[in-house]
Amino acid sequence: MTDMLLRILFLLGTLFKIMRCEYSELMNQKIGVRVEVLNLIYENETTITSTGHPRCRLTLHKSGWDRDTCSSPQFKLNDTLSWSTRVCYKWVCDTNKYAMRVESCWIGTPKMPVFIVRDDGCTIEKAILTSPVYTSFNRAAAIGWMAVRQKNMKYMHVGCTIRLCHLCDPACQEITPPRTCNDSRADDYEAMWNSSSRVRNLCFPAPSTTGNPAGTFYSVMVGTLLQLFGRDLLMLTRLTREDLLDSFDLQKLVTQPHRVNMDLLTFIAWIGIVGFVYLLSLLALKFTTIRVLIVTLAFLPIALMLAFFIFRIPQLTNEAHKTAFFTTWKVGGHRGSAHGDIPENSLEAFSAVKSEGGQLAEMDIQITKDGVPVICHDSNVARVTGVDKDISSMTVDEFRELRYLGTNISLPTFAEAVAHCVANDIMMIWDVKNVDESLLTQFVTQIRVNNIYSKVLVSGFNPIDVYLVKLADPKILTGFTWRSWELSTTDEDATIARFTGALNALANVLDILAFGLARSLIIPKFLGSDMIFYHVNDISRYLKTDAAANNIYLAGWTSNNAAEQVWLRDYLNVPFLTDDVSLVPQ
Repeated sequence: MTDMLLRILFLLGTLFKIMRCEYSELMNQKIGVRVEVLNLIYENETTITSTGHPRCRLTLHKSGWDRDTCSSPQFKLNDTLSWSTRVCYKWVCDTNKYAMRVESCWIGTPKMPVFIVRDDGCTIEKAILTSPVYTSFNRAAAIGWMAVRQKNMKYMHVGCTIRLCHLCDPACQEITPPRTCNDSRADDYEAMWNSSSRVRNLCFPAPSTTGNPAGTFYSVMVGTLLQLFGRDLLMLTRLTREDLLDSFDLQKLVTQPHRVNMDLLTFIAWIGIVGFVYLLSLLALKFTTIRVLIVTLAFLPIALMLAFFIFRIPQLTNEAHKTAFFTTWKVGGHRGSAHGDIPENSLEAFSAVKSEGGQLAEMDIQITKDGVPVICHDSNVARVTGVDKDISSMTVDEFRELRYLGTNISLPTFAEAVAHCVANDIMMIWDVKNVDESLLTQFVTQIRVNNIYSKVLVSGFNPIDVYLVKLADPKILTGFTWRSWELSTTDEDATIARFTGALNALANVLDILAFGLARSLIIPKFLGSDMIFYHVNDISRYLKTDAAANNIYLAGWTSNNAAEQVWLRDYLNVPFLTDDVSLVPQ
């Protein structure tokens, strides 16, 4: 009797070792495979509906490289394989109401099984099989090899236990998919339970909307939003308070973009766009005014396109004075060549441009209270004269009495500056801030009287001003001045925000729109501009090529770097402005 008990204990110990072995003795003979009927275990039987239990199946596929789909041919009954054959295991249940978890899989024989997947749904030995990857609630796949232990066998059996849990059962959150597998490849389908809208639709069905178009539309809207953004909503629930504060801090969006969760902002933007479209569509079902508005918005792009071609100003082509201007100008002085004791926008600064090897002086135009154009960059003269007063609040006689700080040099009027440049054969760019009828008249008069069509170009940031100048006299050369982030920042490197809060966000949006219109040359072509006057940070070889293809010259402002100046002048053949012409390499 004692001997019999010892034998039984020995056999049980041997079986235990076989079940938990390390697969060190794999055999080389080929063997057929038979798949056992899957054993199904149901959680919470009370939730099973009258439709009966779902059916599940396990199939083995020959290649196994595409572990997520197992799309390779399936093994047939008489097919054979060896321990070195790569296999793709595929588990599928024909149900939309249950979530599955593969567990307790084995190969060998029912009496002598070798387990490859534990009862917790993870693999026992990664060298044989990767943990199952769940591609949906009712589909999983894994890759591995077939471990063969028994000799002289015609067929090997493969069996599994599948645990099914009704989707409305909260316990399923812990059952599928397994979250404890050490195999990093096993958790590709992350948070399957929480990210699916099917759970909400199944467990909390929407009220019937039969005969109610608005209700039907609302249901479609909610379902679509959940399908599109379910995973993003899950991501939103996992964000910390600090993450949310950083993402909604509009100041950091400009100054510290690396701290902003751009995925979150993109998700919110899409939610807003889709929600707005759905809301309009829903309101259109009830209100005629909304339908008219939607139709109007739909035709708005067509209307804008027609307006572009109807109101655009034709560009000058093959005009001698245009060719002469851009052939002659290579280097220009930004507000003249102001350095040392020479103040900006002074007659002395304009003369310095010529004596230092430049060809052109850029000057800024303001209007006095009595309508006389004068030369000054700022609308207030405090920075250059020490007198805190706006030019628009003083007469021209008061303006003439002003002197640049530390000098006895007066600020010139527009007429004086033009006369000086004409007398000294200095080309000019007139930078306009605000054009009115009187200023347009003086522009046309000065150019025609002095016959300086080939010596002057009018440019400005405001496209309306440039448009009005071209309308007044199509022969006048015009340019569109622009830099990236002009509306939202105050410095040329675009690092100092011009506004805060909502205004800053709006300015950023407008700057993005302006960038597209400026870089695509839509604005310059509409204005009939002869030149695009872009900041040197925005200039590239590609922009030069695009401009030339559209009969537009490219010029840059303001370059004070010698290497950059050589690159602009000698490589791109792009004229530019600089603050000190004397420092430009010869």
